[in-house]
Amino acid sequence: MNRLLTRGWKPSREVPLHAAETKGTAAALVVLERDDTSSGALAPTLGQDVPLELLETVPLLDGLTHEELAELVSTATVKTLSTGEVIFEEGDTDPCLCVILQGEVELRLTAVGSAGEEIMQIGPRDVFGESSFFSGGPHAAQAFGITDVRLLVIPRDGYDELLQAARPAAWRLAVNAAGILGVRLQDTDEWLSEVLQHEEDARITQSWQRFRESTGCGGFSAHRFFGT
Repeated sequence: MNRLLTRGWKPSREVPLHAAETKGTAAALVVLERDDTSSGALAPTLGQDVPLELLETVPLLDGLTHEELAELVSTATVKTLSTGEVIFEEGDTDPCLCVILQGEVELRLTAVGSAGEEIMQIGPRDVFGESSFFSGGPHAAQAFGITDVRLLVIPRDGYDELLQAARPAAWRLAVNAAGILGVRLQDTDEWLSEVLQHEEDARITQSWQRFRESTGCGGFSAHRFFGT
């Protein structure tokens, strides 16, 4: 709490909690506010080269008001990288949520083969890093720019400040991120299903080949086949 107060947060009101929710102990939720929660705070924090109109089209930030966008962005930084520069490595443990403002990023599994395996390429308004951001685990893939890239980087400690202050911006961000993760998990399930089906087809083909060889012929011969 002291850390939040030193960063400009101020108690604005208390919301009493029902006894049933607190197991009979009297308690209240303290809502904090900060003086710089206007849309005008966006410009001095990031500069005029990150327009509010662009942020309003980012799916991760869908539904946030101008004030909530300014509040969230006040915890973030803009990072510029050159073509080929690594954003984070597979296994890194620095949780951050990245929104692509300009350029394209490739996500790659570096442990697969000598050159790694591409997972996907994403561009402006896309988000990455959400899995480790919310789980606290290491990054599952390497991320690097395949062009010059500008990112809006939201650090986990800044998001935690909003969460501890019970700010709606933090809740909306979490809901939107859950939706994005859900879609990606569905895509992963479909991909795994295709891989497993491919492996099953390969096993059936190999089994059929062994059967044909056991009957004394490498190719199909109708008169030696039985079971009709």
